[in-house]
Amino acid sequence: MNPAHTTQGPLIAQRTGTSSTKRLRALGRAEWLQFTRNRLLVVMALIFPLLLPLFFWLVGDQSIGSTAVASEMFALFALGFSMYYPVLSMAVTRRDENVLKRLRTGEARDWEILTAIGLPSGVLTATLSVIAVVAFSAMSMFMPVEAPVPHVWPVNPLLMVVAMAFGIACSHGLALLTSRFTANAENAQITSLPVLLLMICSQSSFREIIPERIGNVLDVTPFALTIDLFRYGWIGEAQLGDGQIAPGASLDPLPRLLILAGWAVVVIWGSYRYMRWETHR
Repeated sequence: MNPAHTTQGPLIAQRTGTSSTKRLRALGRAEWLQFTRNRLLVVMALIFPLLLPLFFWLVGDQSIGSTAVASEMFALFALGFSMYYPVLSMAVTRRDENVLKRLRTGEARDWEILTAIGLPSGVLTATLSVIAVVAFSAMSMFMPVEAPVPHVWPVNPLLMVVAMAFGIACSHGLALLTSRFTANAENAQITSLPVLLLMICSQSSFREIIPERIGNVLDVTPFALTIDLFRYGWIGEAQLGDGQIAPGASLDPLPRLLILAGWAVVVIWGSYRYMRWETHR
């Protein structure tokens, strides 16, 4: 056997992987420039996830309970306003401008084009997550907290990272699926309502007051799973000041993590498989 043939396959695969990385990086850079030009999206992506949870945390007692609420609010707002809606708006806008159609005629593959759309929002959401966790945890060291509930730094950062990564993937896929039924960027305010409503219903406070059957269904939806795991990774089995367990503190993370991973795979596959590349006009 010719030695050249034995090395040709790995070399081709290596060159293909390198080219794919370069294309993805270039596409992501272009999408980032487009994203930062839309000031409304940037403001929404920054203000809602950071300032609103901070406000409710500050008006509270900065205890474990307040942190549980703030972590939940942050995760929902980050996935909704830093990830889901910006990706939806970008996908629809780029499609209506025939940018996606032109990109398909080049070297870029379909999955590279669609992944690049979510790169700016994904990086921003991940960065905001780190900022929020570090900021809340650091401030709690200097804020007056009534004993016996002093706040602690995250008890399981890895779980928080994995949960948010899967949450970002689900939000990205749902945004692309929503774009299929969105005629233009203005209509995104309407077509996004079902997903945003699902986010609102994913709050633990809402799931606790609705009938148990409905609550059990919502417990295994992507956003509920993400915020439960994110909160659990932050406060763990923490106790509130009156001896009560914090919401979601007693959950078993592994089954929920596996379900969330399944959601991410299904949603991403469906969005890439059924993406609408042509305009509605």
